[in-house]
Amino acid sequence: MKTKALDWQIAAVYIGTVIGAGFASGQELMQFFVRFSIKGLYGVLLTGLAFTFFGGIIIYLTKLHGFHTYKDFLNWQLGTRMTGILDIIILIFLFLGFSVMLSGSGALFEEQLGLPKIMGIIITQVLVVLSLMARDEGVLWFNSILIPILVIILTVVSGISLFSAATVNQGSIFDPFADSLVVNNWVLSSFLYIAYNMINVLVVLVALTADKKETSPWGGVMGGFILSLISLLIVAALLAAGETIYVYQIPMLYLAYQVSPIIFYFYGVVLWGAMITTAVADAYGLCQRLSYAWSMPYNLILLIVVILSIPFDMYDFTLLVSKVYPVFGFMGLAVTMFLIGKGVVYLFQLIGLRLKRLF
Repeated sequence: MKTKALDWQIAAVYIGTVIGAGFASGQELMQFFVRFSIKGLYGVLLTGLAFTFFGGIIIYLTKLHGFHTYKDFLNWQLGTRMTGILDIIILIFLFLGFSVMLSGSGALFEEQLGLPKIMGIIITQVLVVLSLMARDEGVLWFNSILIPILVIILTVVSGISLFSAATVNQGSIFDPFADSLVVNNWVLSSFLYIAYNMINVLVVLVALTADKKETSPWGGVMGGFILSLISLLIVAALLAAGETIYVYQIPMLYLAYQVSPIIFYFYGVVLWGAMITTAVADAYGLCQRLSYAWSMPYNLILLIVVILSIPFDMYDFTLLVSKVYPVFGFMGLAVTMFLIGKGVVYLFQLIGLRLKRLF
């Protein structure tokens, strides 16, 4: 199958949806993978396969059944009663996820630049609104420009850090995340990581590919594959840094400083870009869904969402992350398990059709 330019754009949006502040900072990968030492690399490989598989299967099923929003997808998958409850939860999550990214942007301006938090929030809001006013095309082009830059910087910092390290850390004397009630082994941790990302991925991929006949599953496959490579490189670099990396809230900034002080400051821009791409993904999925449910103009819904988010944007970034994301992980598990089941069924059906043609 020939890869089209639109497939690469879909792949960029997929990557931008997952690469949020937690991913780009390295803290997310620390908690889910690095803490398990070498076994964390196995977890990254597992999640990489899952991201690649789910990216392709979501787009394939969306095109096959003609879904317009994630609610259509979930109705087919879980039934109307279960979907009604889940739909409300997802809408709340998308709104809070949007607020978390805006709060993080404000915190970055405050801590890195010494500017008022509200300034960072407002500037980010303006960029998000400008991107989303063009709807699908705005989301596609915004990510097509920003994501390659993010991927290059993440690769450079991680690659140089990894290959300049003398050895790879084989294990830790202590585990700073030992009190976690959820991620107490690398397999469970990997599944939770997949699960809490899968809600956003489902929302965005269905919305973007619903009315585009020229899209193919290759966009999701490529996005998932690139994500797995970036994750593997970052986790390996963090492992190579040894136990000292545990004391940093933003470990990737530590690695960036080891590479170059200039890269260190530039990496702050990378973190901000990662927050913007996730904020765009959350707001787009939320506004797209509400535009189907309400008889209101899309841009008016966007304006209402941005205004309503302001009180939440002013909350502490770390507090919002610690409260919102764990709940999403458990909610995403159910969707992920159903996706695995449906995907396996369609995979066997496809293999069966190919074998019939051969014999």
